[in-house]
Amino acid sequence: ATADGRLVLLRRSHHVAEAPGKLDVPGGHPEPQAIAGGVPTASLRCEDLPPDLVVEEIFASVIKEIRDEVNLPPETLSPPRLLGLVRNETTAGRATAAFFVRCSLTAEETRERYEIGGAEAHESTAIVFVKAEVGGQRLPDPRPTPLPGEKPRELLGPGGPWAELCPSAKGAATLYHEVGALL
Repeated sequence: ATADGRLVLLRRSHHVAEAPGKLDVPGGHPEPQAIAGGVPTASLRCEDLPPDLVVEEIFASVIKEIRDEVNLPPETLSPPRLLGLVRNETTAGRATAAFFVRCSLTAEETRERYEIGGAEAHESTAIVFVKAEVGGQRLPDPRPTPLPGEKPRELLGPGGPWAELCPSAKGAATLYHEVGALL
């Protein structure tokens, strides 16, 4: 979230393999080579990697991806907080970790940095901001399907961007709704 309470979404490029044109949270994946000690990628085995370094790389990769995709200096970012794991049913149930990171820059300052371009600027075509709170309350439940006895709600109310979110962003939005008050 930005210093002025906005959550950051990126419009994925039409040149990416997964969810082209959809809105997503900044992110990516850890780089096992970063902790492999020169072992070729093809020879890497999960059980050979030191667990503490694996955890460190998972969290460090969040900051690296935000740096590369949004062009934000790491010193403007808080340590990542794990919101939880979600399964992407459109990719055979692949697990995705969702994190929350605070930024000391405002939405406008973040937009300016994004427009300069980062190392992975080609992966997105636009930056979008949504309020982290509406009327002093956390975002409403983003899930469009109501629970029993409830009326349907959408991300940011009627006409919200839920349909434009890629599956991992839907999972992150749902987790943020569920545990955001703990952040």
